[in-house]
Parts: sequence; structure tokens; C-alpha cells
Amino acid sequence: MCYKHSERSRQVDSIQKVESATSSSYVEKTRRSKADALTEALSGQTKKRRALHAQCCRRDQHIRDRDQDRDQWVSRPRPRPRQRPGAEFETETECT
Repeated sequence: MCYKHSERSRQVDSIQKVESATSSSYVEKTRRSKADALTEALSGQTKKRRALHAQCCRRDQHIRDRDQDRDQWVSRPRPRPRQRPGAEFETETECT
């Protein structure tokens, strides 16, 4: 599922990632400010989210195209059976 289709899980994931990235031990170890840690966590997540979004929406686009083709096929008028030229002059009874 991509972030467009699972908004709630995306919010929960981003909150957890930001909390883990901005914990004091993480910042102390790397000697970076909280803002740097925050932007790194969010940019990494953005890349992952974009990849998931592309994969999920490609599948959705395929399904939409398939359904649209099916709807066009169903709504298309059926072709009338072709008649051979001169068929209207042929009759069931034999000429005498």
C-alpha cells in the first residue's frame, strides 16, 4: 500500500521515525543537531514512500485501465451479422 492509500499508517510511521531519530542518545552519538537528524529521517522516508507510491499506483492504474477497457467493450454496440451480397434474393422455397 502506498502513502496515498494508507494515510493513517504513514502518519504513525513518520511519528515513530522522527521520535527514534531525535532521541537524545542518537543525537549525542552523531553530534548533530535535532533538526539535522529530523531532516535526514524524513528525507529517507520520503524516498521509500515515493517508491511504494509508484509501485502501488502503477498497479491501480493497471486495474483502472483494465476496467475501462472492459466497460468500453461492454458498452460498444454489437456488430450486425454481415450478409452476403445477393442474400436478400435467396429464399427458402425453390424456384420452379
